[in-house]
Amino acid sequence: MNFKTFVIGLAVAFGVPWVFALALPYAKMTSLEPVEFDEIQDERTGVYESKRVGRLDGAKHYAANGCASCHTQLIRPTYAGNEIHRKDWAGQPGDPANGVPDTRRETNPFDYDGEEFAFIGQTRIGPDLSNVAIRAEKAAAEMGISTEQWFLRRLYDPNEFFYETVCPPMTFMFKEVDAISAVDALPYEASEEGMAIVPKSQAESLVGYLLSLRKDEEIPANLDPRAKSAN
Repeated sequence: MNFKTFVIGLAVAFGVPWVFALALPYAKMTSLEPVEFDEIQDERTGVYESKRVGRLDGAKHYAANGCASCHTQLIRPTYAGNEIHRKDWAGQPGDPANGVPDTRRETNPFDYDGEEFAFIGQTRIGPDLSNVAIRAEKAAAEMGISTEQWFLRRLYDPNEFFYETVCPPMTFMFKEVDAISAVDALPYEASEEGMAIVPKSQAESLVGYLLSLRKDEEIPANLDPRAKSAN
């Protein structure tokens, strides 16, 4: 084997996987074509737009603190794992008797629309966060607090809600202020009497991002593999 052949073989060995793993997905994400609802299948018309409620600017804090190292944001295709039926992971189960649609579904490229980086994640040391806002909303309602407050307390003291979790507390995202002027104070003891613990702007921004992580809206049947297989 001559040197030229060796170089070509090396380029193919490393270049082809790179194309399929990075280049093609990147090209697809940067040139998403609009998807329209089908009047017959979806019983509605118009162009589908992924709706996000929350602060996408909080994604920078999500990245900076390594959240994607332990959490995914990817409901896998059913052939790769049964995640549709995991409680509140993939959306909301329907209630046909009351006209509530089943919005559980796999992840599609539009779920990352508006983000500079798609946090698909690496491992699941912690649970998938594709629909963490749904789970937090329910947990907060049971505690009688707001979803925002639930997330803030979760960031400050993860062990309050999850026994022996490996998720580190993010106390550096909070500060102590005079209790009289405190707004949205957390129910924890401060280091000094008369002081209260409140979130810094970075904590509020990160919580705003986490609140955007819910995929319970209806999508066109054309984007839902389950609907395609049913046909």
